[in-house]
Amino acid sequence: MFFINRTERQINDFNRRKALSEIAASDAEKAEAAHTEFIEDSGKPAVYGAVNVDPWGQKRIGDWIQTRTGVKFHLLDPRPEDFRIEDIAHALAHMCRFNGHVSEFYSVAEHSVRVARRVAETHPAQDRSEHWFGLKRVLYGEFWSEELQYHALMHDTTEAFICDLARPFKQLPEFAFYREIEHKLMVHIANAFGFPDGYPFHPAIKNADEVLLGTEARDLMDPVVDGWHFRYKHLPERIKPWSPRKAKREFLKLFYELNPLGIKKPSRWASLKERLCSAFRFPRLCVFLAAE
Repeated sequence: MFFINRTERQINDFNRRKALSEIAASDAEKAEAAHTEFIEDSGKPAVYGAVNVDPWGQKRIGDWIQTRTGVKFHLLDPRPEDFRIEDIAHALAHMCRFNGHVSEFYSVAEHSVRVARRVAETHPAQDRSEHWFGLKRVLYGEFWSEELQYHALMHDTTEAFICDLARPFKQLPEFAFYREIEHKLMVHIANAFGFPDGYPFHPAIKNADEVLLGTEARDLMDPVVDGWHFRYKHLPERIKPWSPRKAKREFLKLFYELNPLGIKKPSRWASLKERLCSAFRFPRLCVFLAAE
């Protein structure tokens, strides 16, 4: 009896593995067929982006890059689900300010956090008007402090997908196409993360950005040629750059505190489920984990 039960279990295990392999093979064949159809329709050879369709078989415009969490991001055809704050925080934390021309590594993520903190200092959460019907926003066009901080934190998020150009070069007429792409991408990010009315950004954010620009040049460039940083105000304290790990942590911490969408820090189990689905790519496994 034991031998028979053991044989049955082995047969069941074999059938289950065979079924899973058939599902994986079927998915691969469908993806290859969709890719072949797309290339034949376009009349062009395959490019770096490989399969250029979404999971529902809809064609995407332009090529794509892979993000830190495995998202296929199409610059010319972005969708709300393509934007993940973990990708943005990770990329900005590993991206250096001033095109890397600094005495030590200083990330865009740290810069964004410091700009948000500067806005919090210059625009504290004080309502200078009356509270009408329980409204918490400041009236007459003024911003509520936390909302303005959130916009300041997100003001450089386009750099997570398209590397930034130095300001003196970006303003040249030759780079008008870049400014247009950056503007459209920022509109998509603002809609995805819940601040469509916050872009274009409030002048207070530009002022804080310029204060940090001058302070960063003073503390991280040696020497500063022609003293160009004196065109901007400086913070009294000196900047001691963070590591990429700390910059990412502080950026995410502030985002989870300020975002209006109620996005919370994911649990360890949720992160593990996402990694398992990305690693194994078994549809049944993903459905099972999503139901937990």
